[in-house]
Amino acid sequence: MNQILHDLSEPALVQAIEANLFELIKARSLWLRADLRDEPEWLSCFTDILFPHFNVVLRALLPQGYVDSAIQFAIERCKSRQVPLAWVIGPATSPPTIADSLVAHGFMHMADNPGMAMDLQKMKAQLQAPPN
Repeated sequence: MNQILHDLSEPALVQAIEANLFELIKARSLWLRADLRDEPEWLSCFTDILFPHFNVVLRALLPQGYVDSAIQFAIERCKSRQVPLAWVIGPATSPPTIADSLVAHGFMHMADNPGMAMDLQKMKAQLQAPPN
């Protein structure tokens, strides 16, 4: 994200925090070992690295009838590479019942990751910009 956020309402901050995560994952497209898919149904990245954060599905926007096949596709994709898979659920994820479907496919809830944001105009510290 390279835009300055002027709307500091909670919904706007939530959307911006989530969009920032999506952009972080999209940056992996520059890496030849990453198979990044930025599709209307989901954002995913699959690699050969044995760490789930490098093999991840997020921003899933799946029609209810497509959920199980999409989950199975991602599982098979990682099984073929012999790597673990993480599936991130956030405010932009749908359908709302996807967590139940993931559990039915053997996923476990691992963590809740809070987002953080701050109005930089209200910072009390007097920080000087670096030269140039």
